[in-house]
Amino acid sequence: MLAIHSILKRIRETRGLSQRKFSEISNISFRQIQRVEKSQSDVTLAKLQKLLGQFGYEVLVSAKEPNWNILESFGFAMHLDSETLINADTLSFLKELKLAMSFLSENRNTAGYERHCDCLKALLLAIQIHYPSLFQKLHGKDWRNISEAFELDKIQGRHIKLRNISLSILSERLSR
Repeated sequence: MLAIHSILKRIRETRGLSQRKFSEISNISFRQIQRVEKSQSDVTLAKLQKLLGQFGYEVLVSAKEPNWNILESFGFAMHLDSETLINADTLSFLKELKLAMSFLSENRNTAGYERHCDCLKALLLAIQIHYPSLFQKLHGKDWRNISEAFELDKIQGRHIKLRNISLSILSERLSR
């Protein structure tokens, strides 16, 4: 992912514009264009949207994809043959798990994420049943009802199989 200053500079240079001409077109001062391109100043989101729109671009905000490797090392059974364990602590795991919940709640109907949703559901089931205090930390005040959001009451055979795999890895990691 490119930084804002790199994106703006690339757009300007691709169009063959000087900083001064770019400043005139964008309604951003010449001095601020210089500072932004040197990463010494920021542009407000409103200005950035307007500026990018003039050149045929848009600002897109999406949920950050979690570190799947950290999740796998705590029982996210995405790759059943995976032996790679990431050295991460429980807090890092919880952070990535919250990211995964947010990311998958936005992408659950996107092709290619069905297996991710099943693995997340299985891991959440394992935590809910066997580590209720950890599940409570996930639930928290800032997160909607996890059970409803991920339909933890609607379990199929594959969820049980994945939950058992998740539980064996999770219990090993949490007992360290």
